Amino acid sequence: MPSKLLARAGNSVPATQNDSSSNRASQQPGSSNPEKNEANGGRVYLTTEPLQDIADSVCVHPRCPFDDPHIAVLDATLGSILKDRPRFLMLDFSMVDNLDSAGLGYLVALQKRLRAENGELLLYSLRPKLQRFIEELGFGSFFSVALDLPYAIEYIEKAVKEVFPILTQCPACSATLSIAQPGRGRCRACQAILTVLPDGSVVLG
Repeated sequence: MPSKLLARAGNSVPATQNDSSSNRASQQPGSSNPEKNEANGGRVYLTTEPLQDIADSVCVHPRCPFDDPHIAVLDATLGSILKDRPRFLMLDFSMVDNLDSAGLGYLVALQKRLRAENGELLLYSLRPKLQRFIEELGFGSFFSVALDLPYAIEYIEKAVKEVFPILTQCPACSATLSIAQPGRGRCRACQAILTVLPDGSVVLG
C-alpha cells in the first residue's frame, strides 16, 4: 500500500510561483556542496545541501544516472552523509534520466540503512518512467515519493506535528504500541522488527 506521501504527490498539482510552499522552498540555502570525481575531468556528479525547514535533514541532487557504473561515486558521498545519521535524506531525481536494477538495489539498501538508524529516504521529482520501473519491480510502497521538494517538506512537517505520538497495533502480534516518532525498533511483546513510516504506517522489517 503506497504511503500517504505517494498518494498526495500523485493527486497534487505542481506549485506555482505564488504558492506559499514554493516561496518557502525558494528560501532554502542557496549554497550547495558539489561532489566531483577528479578522475573524470572534475565532473560534478551531485550536490548536497542541508534543509533549514527540517532539522537533521539533507537534500541531495544527483546529476548522473543511478546505475551500476555510477554507484561507487554516488556512494562515496551518500555513505559519508549517513555517518551523520540524518533523520531525513531527500533525493532529487529531476536530473536523473536512468535507473537500472543495480541503482534500485542501492536505493533499497540505502533506505534500509537509514531506517536502521531511525531515518527515512524520500524520493522526489521522479520521471514517470523511473517511477514505473520502481513499481514494476515491486518497490512502489517501499519508498516515500513526492511530486517535488515543497510537497515533501510540507508532508514531513505535518507528519511530525500531527501524526505523532500515536497508538497503533503491532502487525505481527496485534499488541498495542505507543510510538513517538518515525523510525525502526522492536515490538516489546513479540520482538518483531518494525519500521514506522513518517505517515504513521507500521510495517514489518
